[in-house]
Amino acid sequence: NVNGGAITATGTTGINITGGVSGNTITLAAPTITSAGALGAVNLINATATGALNITGGSLTAPAINLQGSSVTSNGALTGGPVNATATGGNISLAQAPSIVLGQLSSSGAVSVTSSGGAIVDGNAGLNVMSPSATLSAAAGVGSIANPLETQTGALAVTSSGGEIGIINSGDLTLGNVTFGGANAQIGATGTMVATGALSASAGNLALASNNGMVILNSVDVSGALVLNSGAGDMGFDGASVSGNNVTLNGNNIFVG
Repeated sequence: NVNGGAITATGTTGINITGGVSGNTITLAAPTITSAGALGAVNLINATATGALNITGGSLTAPAINLQGSSVTSNGALTGGPVNATATGGNISLAQAPSIVLGQLSSSGAVSVTSSGGAIVDGNAGLNVMSPSATLSAAAGVGSIANPLETQTGALAVTSSGGEIGIINSGDLTLGNVTFGGANAQIGATGTMVATGALSASAGNLALASNNGMVILNSVDVSGALVLNSGAGDMGFDGASVSGNNVTLNGNNIFVG
């Protein structure tokens, strides 16, 4: 184990951590970084790899966690504060049991975030996910109605067995499968929304909103209230079945095919 104040480790070929590291700040820099240990910082953890960055287990705990690599993968517990991650040439994949607080995740590839026992929480004042596609899955909520996640992605899939879903996407959005078992879910897009996946809310309400048109191409099955709002654009249904306890459709023109 390594304990200290400001801890800095620079590797010429790589860094591999299997034990415990604790300090006021922890700074790691190497071509590749792999950690299965327990890292804890009073203020900040910075880990920067020019190649792959892999958290294969263990934990990282700090008020702020910054990760960068050509790809970023974590199966450990990232807790204590917002997680910021940048993948310069690949994907970001974060999977853990506890809740995860998101700062900004930026990737040229796909982003996947899973909290199997908790929630995915907004932890900054700006965008939380910037990527071509994103998959967000949690047990107890993905964002919330009062504090939604802000995304900038072209394709999104969401699963939450409880809590709330609150997401606002910047730009056009292709919405894949949405599976929800909580009380209230709201997903919005500032551009056009095209729902290609099956949308299901087994125990609560679902609201989808876009500023410039909406197309529903798959089934929508909601046990509570369903609200679809296409803003200033038209709304279209193509081969889609729609059901809900109360269904409200708001749009410029509504086409059913």
